[in-house]
Amino acid sequence: MNNRPHEENWTLPEATVSGSYGHGWDTTKRFFLELFILVIILSAAAIPMGIANEPGGFHSAGTAFLKLFGFAYWLLLYAAINYGVLYGFVRGARGETPEVNDIFKVTDNYVNVVLANLVTTVIIVIGFMALIVPGIYFACRLVFVPYLVVERKMEVVPALRESWDMSQGKAGMIFLMGLTAIPIALLGLLMCGVGILFSLVWIHAAFASLYVALAPVQAPAIFPEIPAPPVSDPPVQDEARDTPEVKKENEAEPVKKVKKAKRDADKK
Repeated sequence: MNNRPHEENWTLPEATVSGSYGHGWDTTKRFFLELFILVIILSAAAIPMGIANEPGGFHSAGTAFLKLFGFAYWLLLYAAINYGVLYGFVRGARGETPEVNDIFKVTDNYVNVVLANLVTTVIIVIGFMALIVPGIYFACRLVFVPYLVVERKMEVVPALRESWDMSQGKAGMIFLMGLTAIPIALLGLLMCGVGILFSLVWIHAAFASLYVALAPVQAPAIFPEIPAPPVSDPPVQDEARDTPEVKKENEAEPVKKVKKAKRDADKK
């Protein structure tokens, strides 16, 4: 994988609506082809869900199976593709070249990707059932969960907590970013419909830029290298001292000294 480092002129975005969309526009211009391919893949992956979710109830075994297939496809496959695409946009926002292979990054944390997508969807749906406004609020506070699960390989609950902390005091700004995305998407639809793909690239890049602004990569701490103390060679033992003859002579040395002292006393 081509992990191109950040260039000196590639600064971090500001955690504002204008800063995120401005940085998202720069990211779109710089990596348009790579990001455009990711959006096409995501759009193509959504086609089976559109077919499975055509209007109609569970009036027959065939339609019931189609509905169940659509749900399983959304839960087990589409969510993973979506999270992988979002990771590619994060790499672009950080100044790295996105790649199609970024989609497979989700395999490193696939179970948590599936669970995170299910849990956040349930929370937001429950919020919308409670007079809509709580659902919008929950969606704004949990918007960073996909990025955290894939990029940081976080588990579901820690990712929910981290996204909640990152969006503290910023729910209104995130909601305003969502409102700003509406005219951008409408402008894309006016361009023969195909322009919506261009709009999606910019919108995804803007939200990825906001995440990067709130979760910058920190450089690892650099500690001074401490030289290792010199290792002295072990003392070389005199092998001659360990021979049996030398040991016998050493043992007899005190006896010789006693005899010599006795002879000197007799002479006196």
